[in-house]
Amino acid sequence: MTDVSGKHISKIGVDLGGTFTDLFSYDAENKTRLCAKVPSTPDDFTRGVLGAIEDSGVNINKIDYFIHGTTIATNAAIEKTYGVTPFITTKGFRDFILIGKYHRESLFDPYQKKPEPLVKRRHIFEITGRLDSSGNVVEPLDAREIESLAQKIREMGVSSVAVGLLNSYANPSHEEEVKAILEKNIPNLFVSLSSTIPKFRALGRFSTAIMRACLQPVVKKYLDKLHERLNEKGFRGRLMMVTNNGGMIDAKLAIERPELLLTSGPASGVSAAMFISESVGNDDLITMDMGGTSCDVSIIEKGQPLITSEYELCFDQPVNVPMLDIRTIGAGGGSIAWIDEGGSLRVGPRSASSFPGPACYGRGGKLPTVTDANIVLGRINDSRIFGKKIHLDVEASKKALESLSPKTGLDLIEIASGILTIVNESMAAALKLVSLDRGRDPREFCLVAFGGAGALHAPFLAQTMGVKKVVIPGDSGIFSAFGAVIMDFKHDYEETFYSPLNEIDLNILNKRYYELDQKSLDSMELQGIDKERIKIYRSSQMRFVGQTYEVETSIPNGTIESHELETITNNFYNEHEKEYGLADRNLPVAFVNLRSTVIGEVDRPNIEMLHANRKMTEEVRLGSRSVYFDGSGFIETEVFDRRMLPVETRVNGPAVIEDEASTTIVAPGMTAQIDGCKNIIINLN
Repeated sequence: MTDVSGKHISKIGVDLGGTFTDLFSYDAENKTRLCAKVPSTPDDFTRGVLGAIEDSGVNINKIDYFIHGTTIATNAAIEKTYGVTPFITTKGFRDFILIGKYHRESLFDPYQKKPEPLVKRRHIFEITGRLDSSGNVVEPLDAREIESLAQKIREMGVSSVAVGLLNSYANPSHEEEVKAILEKNIPNLFVSLSSTIPKFRALGRFSTAIMRACLQPVVKKYLDKLHERLNEKGFRGRLMMVTNNGGMIDAKLAIERPELLLTSGPASGVSAAMFISESVGNDDLITMDMGGTSCDVSIIEKGQPLITSEYELCFDQPVNVPMLDIRTIGAGGGSIAWIDEGGSLRVGPRSASSFPGPACYGRGGKLPTVTDANIVLGRINDSRIFGKKIHLDVEASKKALESLSPKTGLDLIEIASGILTIVNESMAAALKLVSLDRGRDPREFCLVAFGGAGALHAPFLAQTMGVKKVVIPGDSGIFSAFGAVIMDFKHDYEETFYSPLNEIDLNILNKRYYELDQKSLDSMELQGIDKERIKIYRSSQMRFVGQTYEVETSIPNGTIESHELETITNNFYNEHEKEYGLADRNLPVAFVNLRSTVIGEVDRPNIEMLHANRKMTEEVRLGSRSVYFDGSGFIETEVFDRRMLPVETRVNGPAVIEDEASTTIVAPGMTAQIDGCKNIIINLN
C-alpha cells in the first residue's frame, strides 16, 4: 500500500481477543501476506501480541502502522478491574447516576437487581455551584471547598477523577475550574470532564465521563507497556487503535478517550465485511464474529454500518459516543456447558478462555465447552487445528462432556448435539435482535461469518433465521485482524442543538455545522491526512416534537438552504418509519444533536491479490471423516483443503472445508462455491 506521495506503506493488524490473538500483515510492494493466530496471554496480553509477531515472521522494523483492536477496555469495564475512581458532581445530585433512568430492565421480574455501579456511593462527592440550562451561572463555585476536596482525594491515592456538573454541556467553565484546582493539588492525575461530551441528558454525559476516568489508567498502562516492548523489537512506526465507530486513532488519543475502545475488537470485523461487500455482490449484510469467548453481531445496510448513540455497557450505564451497533453475547468456542438448578442443559456465558481453554486443548481444562462438542461430533479435525499449533485430546473432550450425563440422562452424542443446538439458538436470537430491533428483516440480508468458530456455526444459524446466503471470507479465522489493516481514520464531533424545524435559525445551524466540520478537518490534518482523502458526513439526531428518543438522520453538506429543510424532514420520516414501522408525516420535527463525522481514507490492498502467495498443498481433498448432523446422524463426509480449492469450485454438502485458522461446515442440502476473491459462498436451498 502507498500513501499519496507514492511512499510504500507497511501495516500490521492485530486483534486481541479473550482467547486468541490474531495478526494480519500485507506487503503491497512484495505482494506478500503474513498471518498468525496464537493463544492470548491474560496474565500479560502484550506477550500474546509479541508472540503473534514472532509466529508470523513479520519484520517489525519495516512496519509503518501497527493497528490494534483490543478488548482491554471492555474487559476492565465489565469486570471492574480498574482502581477507585472518585466522581465530583453538583450538590444535591450525589445519587443521580445510581438512580439512573427510573426504569426497569425487565418489567415483570420482581427479583431483578441493577448492575454494580461504575463508582461506589462513598466515592461520589458534591460541590456547590450551579448553571442553568443555558449555561448561565446561578451559583458560583467555592474555590476553598474544591481545594479541601482535592486534598481529600489526594489522600485516597487515586490516579483518575471524573467531574460531572449539571448543564456543563452548555458552559464548561465550572468543570474546567474544578479540573485546574485538582491538577494543581494532585500531580499526574487524570481528570475526565463531562463537558467534553457537549450533549444534553446528564446521565449519559456523567456515565461516559466516569467510564473514561475508570479506564484511562488501565489503557495507559497497557499501551505504554506495548509500545515499550514494540520499540525494544525495533518498531519505529505509529501505534494506532481501532475505535467503536469503525475507524482508527493514534494510541495517544486513545489514552485520553479510552471509552472509544469499548467495541474496538468487533469493529474491525465490521469494517472488513464492508470492504468485501462489493466482491460478494451484496451490500446488505449481517456480520457474525464468533471467537473463543463471545459472538459479536452487527448490520451493514447499503454498504454502511448502522450507528447507535444508545450503547449501554450494562443496563442503565450509557456510553454517550457514536458506535457501530454491535451486540455481544457470551457464545464462543470456549463457552462452558453446565446444568442449571432445574436440571436443564445451558451454555455460556462463562468461558474457558485461552488458559486452561477447552478440555481438548490439554492444558488442564476439565469443563465441557462448545469446541469439545464440535470435536466429538467430528466437525473439527482432531489432529490439525490452527496450523498444528494446538494438538487436540479427543478423549479429554469426551470425558468432559460425559460429566454432564448423570444430571441430564443423555448420552455423549446427545449432550454434544444439545450443546451446539443451544449455542446456535442463542446466537440466532442475537442476530434476530440486532436486525428486528432496528426494523430490518434478517431474511433480506446475507450472513457474513468469521472468527475462529464463525464458519462452523453460520450455516446452521442461517437455517434458523431463514437467511439464504452465507459468506465465509478468505482469512475468516483472522478476519478482524485483516479489518484493522484496511481501517480508515475516523472521528466524530457532536453537540446539542435543540430547535423545532419550523423555528430554525439557519444562520445559527450553519454556523454550528461549520464549526463541527472545521474540528473534523483539523483533526485529520493533525493526523497527516491529505485533504484530497478527507470526507465529511453530517447527520443529526432528530425526533418528533415532544418525543423522548431520537433517530439518526442524514444532513446535506455545505450551507443548508431553506428549501433543503423539507428534504431533511423527509429523511427523518423515512428513517423513523424504517426503525419503528410508522411515521406520522403531519407531526412537527426537531433537531436535537448535531454530528460531523470525518473519514481520512487509506490505501487498501487489491482483494484479488490477497491470496496470491498462499502456500499450496498437493491435494484438494484431505480425505473424509464421520461428521454428525442433526436428523441424519453420522455421515462419512469429504474434507477439502480451502487453500487449494480453485475459483468457481462447487462443493455439495455434506462437506468440511478446512484452512489454517477456521473450519467451514457445509450441511446436507447446502452448496458451497469459491468466488473470485476466495470467499466461500454457501447457498441454502
